[in-house]
Amino acid sequence: MRIAISPDENPGDPGAVHNGIVERDVNIKVATALQAALQRCGQDAWFDAGITFEERVAKANSDGTQLLVACAHNAAGSPAAEGALFLFCNVNGDGGAAAKAFGHQAVLAEKCGEALVAGGLVGHWTEWPEEVYECCAYNGDTLYCEFGYETNPDDAARIQQPDYPARAAELLCSGIAAALGFPFAPIVHPSAPDPEWKANLQPLPAPITGVLAAAVDVTDTIKNEKVAELAQGSSLTVAYATRVRDVEMYMTEWSVDHATGYAIEKAKVTFEALGDKPADPGKPLPDPNEGNRPSDPGQQAPGSTPPAQPQGGLVGFEQDAQNWLLGFADRELIQLIEFAINELKKRNSRRERREARRQRSHRHPGRGRFLRPDRAVRLHRARPRSRRAALRQRRVDAGPRLLLRPRQRYTDHACQQCGPAGYAGPCSAAVGRGTYGAGCGRIAPTGGFSMIARPAG
Repeated sequence: MRIAISPDENPGDPGAVHNGIVERDVNIKVATALQAALQRCGQDAWFDAGITFEERVAKANSDGTQLLVACAHNAAGSPAAEGALFLFCNVNGDGGAAAKAFGHQAVLAEKCGEALVAGGLVGHWTEWPEEVYECCAYNGDTLYCEFGYETNPDDAARIQQPDYPARAAELLCSGIAAALGFPFAPIVHPSAPDPEWKANLQPLPAPITGVLAAAVDVTDTIKNEKVAELAQGSSLTVAYATRVRDVEMYMTEWSVDHATGYAIEKAKVTFEALGDKPADPGKPLPDPNEGNRPSDPGQQAPGSTPPAQPQGGLVGFEQDAQNWLLGFADRELIQLIEFAINELKKRNSRRERREARRQRSHRHPGRGRFLRPDRAVRLHRARPRSRRAALRQRRVDAGPRLLLRPRQRYTDHACQQCGPAGYAGPCSAAVGRGTYGAGCGRIAPTGGFSMIARPAG
């Protein structure tokens, strides 16, 4: 994207001069730093301080420039006026409505204003309609930014800082990138050492989330300035702890990932969810890497009273770690109990299924085994173990029989051939020949006599 940068004042015009600040000189420094920042982000940015703003607008309208950025500083009759101001062309007295609706001008002002406030350059930003040449004569999008008031003591002191032009340019460039959708590449100093917050950065055992019981300030640890305030009742998650200027700080994961250096003083943080009590600001905070140590009365601030120690004598980082460890142990115990319950349920289920199969099954009469009901049971008689047992089995199959002791006479039934002679008749010798009739005696295999009890004839 082709972007033109304007220092607002023409050559030879110093602009507003207050509190030792010459507006044109500051505008040129900011514009030069902004051109370098935009080119670092891959944009085609151009800036020529030797031409007037009329010539600059004419060139931008003719060479395909898509955005015109004007860098300016304000002045007012009252020293109370402060903050950033974004100007919109007042077309026919419409209050800048047409200019805001045109292109990306409204979103450019919004994103750049938020970036300036978040970066701590200004406390707030606002919009103002005015018939400014760069806004009304240029055919494309215009971003006209007045960074602060030279007549305000705080703004003037900030403008006179050596790093002010670079800070203002970097923040404005990040807002332009957010509005137009191209990636912002922050400035990198390879030879510069790590800032103090990064050198002392330590991750917490686990992120701590809670609701703030009181408002707390967000501090830029690099510039040692307040950049924002978190109201009471806000939800906050901190993942890192650090030490800056001998003060313990909390940092969020976003702040560390984006290397903003924004942190919250740990002594002033009270989490309702954790039940922490803020430590006395006059008392040195304990080292996160060391255990609990008794406080030294000699280090107490004059006139201050010793802080009330939470249960167990832990404050700040140690109390947070203890609460997290207790919560972690509770979660692990609950998971272990749930696992044991699930295992018992599985075992009981297998036992119940096995018992149900046992109840539905029947016992094999010969083998004594449990079989499923859909399996056919084959009933068979065991094979005799000897010839004598086989003969005995055949007699059983033939029908009922009577066993007679040796020499015992059986005369209740008479043999048709032997007559009253009974077992002593001739039929006794015809065993196995089929010549004896019903009631005829025969020699038993065991040494006695057996009689076939069948009808005669």
